[in-house]
Amino acid sequence: MPRAPSNSRPRKNPDDPPRKNTKIDDALRERLIQSIFIMGMSVGETARRFGCHTSTIQSVIRVFEETGRMTSLPRGGNRKRALGDEQVEWVATQIDLQPELTIERMCALLSDRWNMSVPMSTLSRYITSLRAGYRLEPLEVRHIATTTDHSDNGSSTINDANGGSSSSGGSGSGSGSGSSSSSTINTLDPTRAAVRQAWANNLRQKHGSMADFCFVSITEFDAHTGHRVRALRGALSAKHQANSLHRSLVGAALTTTTTTTATTKSGSHPILLVAMDKTGIMCSEVNLKPAGLVKTVQNFFLKKLVPLLTAAPPGIVAVDSEWFPHMNQEVRQALEKAGQTVLTFPSDNRPDLNAAHAAFRHVKLFVRLCDSQLDSLLALPRHMEAALEKVTQEKAQEWIAEADRTLVSAAQGQPATTQVQVPPVQMQDTSTQAQVPPVQVPATTAQIQVPIIPGQAYVDLEQNLEMLRQMLAT
Repeated sequence: MPRAPSNSRPRKNPDDPPRKNTKIDDALRERLIQSIFIMGMSVGETARRFGCHTSTIQSVIRVFEETGRMTSLPRGGNRKRALGDEQVEWVATQIDLQPELTIERMCALLSDRWNMSVPMSTLSRYITSLRAGYRLEPLEVRHIATTTDHSDNGSSTINDANGGSSSSGGSGSGSGSGSSSSSTINTLDPTRAAVRQAWANNLRQKHGSMADFCFVSITEFDAHTGHRVRALRGALSAKHQANSLHRSLVGAALTTTTTTTATTKSGSHPILLVAMDKTGIMCSEVNLKPAGLVKTVQNFFLKKLVPLLTAAPPGIVAVDSEWFPHMNQEVRQALEKAGQTVLTFPSDNRPDLNAAHAAFRHVKLFVRLCDSQLDSLLALPRHMEAALEKVTQEKAQEWIAEADRTLVSAAQGQPATTQVQVPPVQMQDTSTQAQVPPVQVPATTAQIQVPIIPGQAYVDLEQNLEMLRQMLAT
């Protein structure tokens, strides 16, 4: 059997794990360099003398020639931990005392107590790790047979004054406490209300209104197929409440029931992009399998929206603050070249100020009414495109006017709640055979909690009044 070269690496034991790198201390590294450059020894002679592999010596020589460095660089594992043991213990205590705390609220408490900024993703990772011994749980688990949505589905989300959120389950077959639930209520804390008011006043001073804006809505879907689904993507917290990490990025979860298994199968992530102004829908795109968010947004702006805006007079393009980072420098330069200025909405008040989200609600309603049980995601673009074609100029102007009214309320410091004029309703008691004279309900301006029936959605409150009158009459 031929003898192996003296400078070859010794044969490894098959049971040993593979070595990723050769560890050489700084003293040996310096001796290797001296033997090559001072003593004039060859690489093979140096390898036989010090028992190192020739590739290792060549790597040391190359680094020395390029950088002049004779010491090794520190490898991973030396980064400072975002949370120390004391902070982790404090987080665990807060979870035990207040299990309804959201991730967003926990980050705010950490900032107030320890004067440190911790991202929600980092805190979620600590909670789910062994350091804290807790896990994030879904808001609810429901049996799905229709299209469910993250913003105004059967489970309403109420943002409290502390920045957290609580939830009331709908009447889904998986869970729920009643036959109906209220629509989303957004009660701002003083700090957020002040930010919202300052933003609205600044916009009104510069532009007056949003009547001539171009609104852009980018909604990401979360598609699942199976008998059960983990409710809402991102709707997680330390125990059972909604997590605000993906509160605005995820618009809806399209789900169908095709099997009776209890497993959850994640699908693709379709994206709906809509650009709308006072003339109606300017352009739109339904992307079932986006290659990436940045690439998808870039193609939509550069290939569809920017050519339309180039021929238009200078104006404002209003987008959501969550999606602004996905607009790369090329997109921003193209918009500026077209004479357009990019405006971002406040992150906490995106749905009520961005008029293009009303177009998404219109599409969502149309899809549910046309095909409540989607057999395949391939049918989704057809329904969405048909819904967008039905958006008239009058409807677009109505949505923009509603956003302008919300802007005025925000400038006055009012919370983001929807007030509607309730028409007189004839109410009659049908529980007995006795004739009871009808009760006249005076018209008042009040906050109406619009019931949401599972499997249905509504475009806006005006279209709910007829159903509301029927419910009150019975």
